[in-house]
Amino acid sequence: MNIHQLAQASETAPLGLMLIQTAFEEFTSPREDLAVTRKEELHRLMLEQVPVVLNILASRPFDAVLEKHSHLVTATPPPSPTHYQNSSQTLFSTSPLHTGSLLSGMFKSTSKNPFQCMPPLDDESHQLSVLSLKCLAQLLS
Repeated sequence: MNIHQLAQASETAPLGLMLIQTAFEEFTSPREDLAVTRKEELHRLMLEQVPVVLNILASRPFDAVLEKHSHLVTATPPPSPTHYQNSSQTLFSTSPLHTGSLLSGMFKSTSKNPFQCMPPLDDESHQLSVLSLKCLAQLLS
């Protein structure tokens, strides 16, 4: 089993991501004991793997986290069909001079909490997300 396969399997994803990060750290760290041709070869090999690793980072770890937590997003029922009627009636039935700016009224959120956040991730999802972001940072450095 290679590093890419480890990173793609849900059971071994953390190990695979740690190995990807370690491999790229080793490829990019300056070493005086290597010949210039070997350094160039290692750099070329690393660059060949960047698209593969980016594909792994963009798909598998984040898909698993999103799939695991999708019930938190879909559990809330949609608003009732009459939910927005009160806001639109207020917006267009009163004078903007009495209620404030027409534009500010148009762009106000109709919900009580316009910036609803997802609940915190569980430890495994958090670890997987952090490892993925560390790998991405290593690739971009």
